[in-house]
Formats: sequence, C-alpha cells, structure tokens
Amino acid sequence: MSNTWRQRSGAGSYQNNKASNPYTATMNNRNNLFGNRGQSNDSSERSRFSEQTQRLYEEQNNAQIDSLGEKIGALKHFAVNIGAELETQNRQLDEMSGQMGGVGELMGGALKQLEVMLNTGGSKHMCYLIGFIVGLFLVLYMLLSWK
Repeated sequence: MSNTWRQRSGAGSYQNNKASNPYTATMNNRNNLFGNRGQSNDSSERSRFSEQTQRLYEEQNNAQIDSLGEKIGALKHFAVNIGAELETQNRQLDEMSGQMGGVGELMGGALKQLEVMLNTGGSKHMCYLIGFIVGLFLVLYMLLSWK
C-alpha cells in the first residue's frame, strides 16, 4: 500500500530525481501532494492576468463598436432626412423659378410698352400724367378734410 501511495502522491519522484536538486524534488513532491497553495507560479498568473486583460479589452472594444454602430445609424438617419428635405426644397425652387420667369416676362413687356409710350408721345403725355396725379391727390385731400 505504501508503494501505491507513493505513486499517487509523487513521493517516489525524489528517488527518480537523484541527479537534480534535492530541494526542488522535495518541493515538487509537496506541490504534487498539497498543490501550489502559498506559492505562486508567475507564468500561470501572468497568463491568467493577460487573458483577463485581453478579455476586458475585447469587451470594451465590443461596447465601443456597438456605440459607434448606433452613432453611425443616427448619422445615416440624419443624412436620409437631409436628402429628402433637399429634394423637396429643390422642387419648390424649380416651381418658384418658373413662376418668377413668367413675372419677369410680364415686367419686361410692361417696361417696353412704357418706353414706347414715352418715346412716341413726347412731353404732352407727361403733362397729362402729372396733371392726373395732382388732381387725384386734390380730390383725396378734399374728401378726407370734408368730415
């Protein structure tokens, strides 16, 4: 039974490691028997810390990617709304320019007729026009003061 216990506990490894340091062999036996309770294995701790750090960085990156995705979605929504508004305003401007073109043609025609009238009639028509305006003001003045 003691041989079986030695094989399970690793106590027999001291005899297998006679060429190695007896302290190391004893510590290996203790570690096999009790585990690494008070002693730390730097490489495994670093590895565990590195894995935790990497996992934490990945979680932070995923959260930031999600946040970035939400912001990009909002920007896309704004861009679509701006595009629709621009199309509406362009249509309105096209309609207004068509209407203003008609008004411009009417004003141009009226100015041409006024120019023709002034060139053909001479000063006689201007005197009639000035007299009419002065008469209109006198009639309005008398109507307002008659009260």
